[in-house]
Amino acid sequence: MSVQARGALRLAMLLVWVVGVAGCRSEAVDGSGGSPGSGGVPEPQVSIDDEVGAAANTADRCDPINPEYCMFPWPNDHFTVADDASDTGRRLNLQLASMPRNVLLKPLIPDEWNRNDGFSPGQLILARIPGVDLATTGAVPITDIADSYRADQPIVVIDADTLQRQLIWSELDANITHTTLCDLPDPVAVAADLVGAAPLGTLLTTVADTCNALGLPDNPLPDPGPALMIRPARNFQEGHRYIVALRRLKDADGNLIEASPAFRIFRDNHVSDIAAIDDRRAHMEALFATLSKAGIERADLNLAWDFTVASTRNNSARALQMRDVAFDQLGAAAPTYSVDAVTDFTPDENANIAREVSGSVAVPLFLNQPNGAAGSRLYYGLEVLGGNPDALPQVNPISGTMQADYTCRIPRAAYDSTDVATATAAVPARPALYGHGLLGSRDEVGAGNVGDMGQEHNFVFCSVDWIGMSSGDTVNVLTILLDMSNFPSLADRAQQGFLNFMFLGRAMIHADGFCSNAAFRVGDSCVIDRQQLYYDGNSQGGIMGGALVALSPDVRAGVLGVPGMNYSTLLRRSVDFDTYAAFMYSAYPASLDQSFVLSMIQMLWDRAEANGYVQHLRADDPLPNTPSKRVLLHPAFGDHQVSMWTAEVAARTIGAKIHCPAVVGGSSPQRGEKVLAGAHPQVEAEPEAVNIHRRHPDDEPYYGIDCMGETHDGSAIVVWDRGPTANLDGSPREDGVAPPPISNTPPRPDLGYGGDPHSDPRKDVNARVQKSEFLKPGGRVVNVCGAEPCATREFDPTP
Repeated sequence: MSVQARGALRLAMLLVWVVGVAGCRSEAVDGSGGSPGSGGVPEPQVSIDDEVGAAANTADRCDPINPEYCMFPWPNDHFTVADDASDTGRRLNLQLASMPRNVLLKPLIPDEWNRNDGFSPGQLILARIPGVDLATTGAVPITDIADSYRADQPIVVIDADTLQRQLIWSELDANITHTTLCDLPDPVAVAADLVGAAPLGTLLTTVADTCNALGLPDNPLPDPGPALMIRPARNFQEGHRYIVALRRLKDADGNLIEASPAFRIFRDNHVSDIAAIDDRRAHMEALFATLSKAGIERADLNLAWDFTVASTRNNSARALQMRDVAFDQLGAAAPTYSVDAVTDFTPDENANIAREVSGSVAVPLFLNQPNGAAGSRLYYGLEVLGGNPDALPQVNPISGTMQADYTCRIPRAAYDSTDVATATAAVPARPALYGHGLLGSRDEVGAGNVGDMGQEHNFVFCSVDWIGMSSGDTVNVLTILLDMSNFPSLADRAQQGFLNFMFLGRAMIHADGFCSNAAFRVGDSCVIDRQQLYYDGNSQGGIMGGALVALSPDVRAGVLGVPGMNYSTLLRRSVDFDTYAAFMYSAYPASLDQSFVLSMIQMLWDRAEANGYVQHLRADDPLPNTPSKRVLLHPAFGDHQVSMWTAEVAARTIGAKIHCPAVVGGSSPQRGEKVLAGAHPQVEAEPEAVNIHRRHPDDEPYYGIDCMGETHDGSAIVVWDRGPTANLDGSPREDGVAPPPISNTPPRPDLGYGGDPHSDPRKDVNARVQKSEFLKPGGRVVNVCGAEPCATREFDPTP
């Protein structure tokens, strides 16, 4: 090419770039248009299209800048289209041909995801960088999330408008090989334990026979290596756009890793005849310009892309529509209910509970099957079929309502006598909804710790099943794990479950509700104090409970016991996922598929758990037409079932304050930066292989969460700790728990992580006192632990 031709080409490309930046949506990347920054646009380079290889053939539906996996990097606005009708201006556009396939070669059908106007506020960010070593690179780890703000941090997520760095951590997937159904000794028995005489039995027998016949090994597909995972330590803001930048990544020997050919076309300004690549050039130039303003130069980049977080309306509009329509229909009346059984207990039969009442509440049905059977989908009429991605659920015109079965437990404290038979008046108890655990049922309201709380502090607890995630949904859940196209049924039914809880709550506090029935009365008085409704839930009840509290028109304060959020983070860090993972990994044996699917389903799970609503637990940002909320989080340090890391993310997102010192350790209010000397003696005695001599693995535990005073009238997190796994002399302490793994794996007792503290907070007398003081009109978080961390099981946190 002549000098004149090269000059003309450079001028033409520069003009194309200028026009493109001015005319495409990317002009708003940095919020001001502006220049490309100090780095400028490199002079055009010769074509390297031949290096792009096969990735060029799918560049219209995959992203060739990370060719190791079609849908990486993820989340990614490359997989969206412009849509002026959406709140974000974007709409997902996932292609069926790009979706992962299960072992039966059935692709995940993305139709329901394509209704979204953005990605999850807690989206798991994924890429595949062959050979990357995060420690050598200096990438921000879960053990030092404050490193997100280091000026030269190699892994960065910034707000595209404000340029503000986001608090994150990075890790490599540690789940490359896992047990599948082929490895279970008796898959039929495993399924039977979960679902009883399930129709899946025949299918599982076939799977087992096939495994035996083929001699299939554990996770038989070849794997290209671990995914790079980036997780928000504080959720991303709804409706905002973010840029992910990976720069100066290194391998284990300290060598810089080269970017992919397709990304180098953009970064180094190579000419390209691949239309699907060249059409993105203006957008990529705008990203580089914004990153340059944030101090991140294009020449250093291995990879950069942007994504838009879904709007508030996207995540909550369905549940809000169901709530508002249902309560508008209800008007000033109480929900219709029945009392089907009343059981009185003598003090010898139950020292805490005097009466159990069970029945059903009629709730408007927004699902498409009679009584909202497991596997139901939301009913939209003809709107979705007509192509309206923003269609909202409608009341089922045939069934109209469903019957939500409830169970209530009334404590002896609610009567003026220890025996109902001799009671003459009520001592009205505070009403609270109780949320049960993983795939459990309303029967968990009968747990001993719930009875203790009810009797000690005079609460009447009532519960319905978390349909969508209850024992009655287990078969559907297993079906979903084998074909993730069915996942929308879980999220849909769970939203009906929220409404069922809300109608139960209204029946508890309405004058014409439960208080009008003799089962809840003593003479002329009601055993329920109707002035305020509360929420208390544990485990799954602490995960889905955050969404319920955010949505409820009547609940203003709730306790989230052993809580968390964001199942895409929770599942692989939970021992509870082991059996379910065997089903999923059998259907999707490749680890990159597994990671992508878990990240993808979170976008719909946001409609059905706290991750999609937690921003609106902030007192200054309630959902539309909803009173402001306050919540008390009670995580268990080192929890084996619900990862404590996710409770911390929730606390940061809602602006909660924390009881300090939160855990035993050094001299700072929480533990202190990189403090080893002066740590609690039992922490020093704990096995180094498990906790590297620090009680909390982060160099600055609970970074970004401010300490509260002696009392606090807003939302708070109080960590409950049963103490380390070793005594002062180094001998094992059987009741102790070790800090959790810093990888995306669960803490297992057989690996030295001690006992599971999952049930400790709810069983602790002081924790229950704190809950009671919070769950009252004008309630506050009171300090029940003095100047020390909050401890359970008689652990003495005093150094």
